[in-house]
Amino acid sequence: MALSLFTVGQLIFLFWTLRITEANPDPAAKAAPAAVADPAAAAAAAVADTASDAAAAAAATAAAAAKAAADTAAAAAKAAADTAAAAAEAAAATARG
Repeated sequence: MALSLFTVGQLIFLFWTLRITEANPDPAAKAAPAAVADPAAAAAAAVADTASDAAAAAAATAAAAAKAAADTAAAAAKAAADTAAAAAEAAAATARG
């Protein structure tokens, strides 16, 4: 019997989710046995992970701010060019008569 596209889609999603879960296991699940074995090392790893997350967030914020600044500069340049073109057109119309 033929499987419906919906069922095929569900199976693909299931296997895709399982593959991602196996490739990137839950950090909390990995940290629990490590915390029992060596609490100091587990705490240091948690601090390092938090620091890397903070650094990634800061980098993303800086990138967003740079993009916003570039977009603002581009919009200002376009507005200035449009204003200059309108002024030149008005001057030409005045000179014609």
